[in-house]
Amino acid sequence: MEASGDLPPEFSGFRDIAVDKQRAREESRRPGEWGVDYVFDVPLDTAATITGYRHDRWVEDDFFPNLRTLVPKMC
Repeated sequence: MEASGDLPPEFSGFRDIAVDKQRAREESRRPGEWGVDYVFDVPLDTAATITGYRHDRWVEDDFFPNLRTLVPKMC
């Protein structure tokens, strides 16, 4: 992973934890076993600290489930 610029302070913590988990998983992985990419979540976790939103988590008091799709009525 490459990173540059003025990153949020939480980024380095997320990155360090993900890299450690990735290395530990790779060391214990058996031949032919699928791998796991913990580093993929680093930008997502960092963005979630800024926005308070994460695409794969439930949002309390989310009004979107109450929305309905309107379909044009053909005359």
